[in-house]
Amino acid sequence: MASREKQVVRTGTINVVGNLLLAILKFVLGAITQSIAITLDGVNSLTDSFTSVLTIVGTKIAQRPPDYEHPFGHGRYEYLTSVVVASLIIAAGASSLSSSIHAIVDGSTSTYTVMALVLIGFASVTKAGLGIYTRAVGKKLDSSPLVANGTDSLMDSIVSASTLLAAILNMAFGIGIESYLAAAISVFIIKSGIQILLETISKIVGERQDPRLANRVEKAARSVEGVKLVSGIVITDFGPNKYGGSLHVTVDKNMTVSEFDEIAREVYRRVIDECGVVLVSVGVYPAEEISDESRKLRAKVSRFLWSHEHIVEVRGLIVDVERKICRFDAVADYSIQDLGAFGNELNLACQEVVPGFTFEPHVRGDVGD
Repeated sequence: MASREKQVVRTGTINVVGNLLLAILKFVLGAITQSIAITLDGVNSLTDSFTSVLTIVGTKIAQRPPDYEHPFGHGRYEYLTSVVVASLIIAAGASSLSSSIHAIVDGSTSTYTVMALVLIGFASVTKAGLGIYTRAVGKKLDSSPLVANGTDSLMDSIVSASTLLAAILNMAFGIGIESYLAAAISVFIIKSGIQILLETISKIVGERQDPRLANRVEKAARSVEGVKLVSGIVITDFGPNKYGGSLHVTVDKNMTVSEFDEIAREVYRRVIDECGVVLVSVGVYPAEEISDESRKLRAKVSRFLWSHEHIVEVRGLIVDVERKICRFDAVADYSIQDLGAFGNELNLACQEVVPGFTFEPHVRGDVGD
């Protein structure tokens, strides 16, 4: 099977050639029929051809290997390409809307022939097929630029189909609605472009990690002998199929550093081999030999923490009865802005629950399931 890059480039090339041919066809039809809608549709196809070139270039740049300035690679260039593509879609829609409004004001009329209608129908079906194919490949390869291109092509097919409907009404009943139709479709195109832009910006800013990928990482790490529990999984998206992350494992508390190092290296290997996630760090929690007294104290502290309205997760809860120390990690919800202050509040509250103990809470924000 061809590599992801080759598949994206091949699909982009098909879009470039297909849209160029459609643009030429629509420009010729627009000149013959004097149809503003068909001419604008041709401009849109020409723009689609250019955005496909951008997709190819962006994908190739994104595949460049890591370097000193970009140790996690250049994968996010694909997201930047999607931003440009979405911006061009919005610009094309705005231009189309402006031209349509001018046509409405000027009262422009068009002349159609049966052959023109056939060609418009052919262009609509071809564009729809191109859009469906491109979107399917984009989703399969997790390529947001291809998904954006495919979405735009599907919308262009609607433009062509609407133009065909307007032409039939014009020929059959002398009703000239194509300028109004072009204006309505232009608004639809702008809306689609804005949606693609917002979705891509959301990825660049950083979205909540995919719970399915987190579950795969947990399963891979837990399969390593000696790992009793996996928690605190954090995954960062550095571009399509490029992930970095960290996690904690619970192991026997009597394990030596050398033994844990062996486990950590195996966890790293399995996670990258099975999930494609490069672990930056593997933290460790010791599994305690729990006495009756420590079990009761753990249960008491655990009930308090899990019942707290602002805590969504508790892990690494360790009670040292002899030293009267309790350590734990807590994940706070998004209403907590000052994690340090919240940690101090938890410390004081826990001391009221279990007097005489020193508490060492570590609080972080919620980043994923």
